[in-house]
Amino acid sequence: SAAPITSDPPEHTPARKLLLPAFAPKEIAKLEGRARAVCRALLDAIGDAPTCDGAVDYAQHIPVRVIARMLGVDENKGDLFRDWINRTLVEGVRNPAVAMSAMQEQSAFFKEQVELRRKTPGDDLVSFLLRAEFEGKPLTEPHIIGTLRLILIAGIDTTWSGIGAAIWHLATHPADRKRL
Repeated sequence: SAAPITSDPPEHTPARKLLLPAFAPKEIAKLEGRARAVCRALLDAIGDAPTCDGAVDYAQHIPVRVIARMLGVDENKGDLFRDWINRTLVEGVRNPAVAMSAMQEQSAFFKEQVELRRKTPGDDLVSFLLRAEFEGKPLTEPHIIGTLRLILIAGIDTTWSGIGAAIWHLATHPADRKRL
């Protein structure tokens, strides 16, 4: 089977279903405490500053840290992850070589993570994918790496965009803030 990043329905459907247990409500609930702690720490860091950039100072950090936790990697990889996303989705649109370079770096990073989990499995998404099977066979390394790249890029970009849009809306619509 192909990784969800490289397939469309109907081939995409089994790859997506394979991930459902890792994203089940009880699994995501395990991340809630850490996500709340990250949000509180970011707000504390902004503190009483007269201004801040809601996207850069807040929204971009939350999914980076939570997804790092899901992947079983250091939460301080945020700058690296943000760089990959920028090079893939912003600079890479104008310069495909930049996007290709970022994708190669991601693949090398995830290949290293796969090798580490083969030696020492954990309670993380990389280990989950190493244990997963499709039609009775283990997932191929390209499938695992493609899936991890998809989760990293799509999960972070979509989430920080949603958080940033919510902050912008609340900042520009004071009546909606009162209803919270």
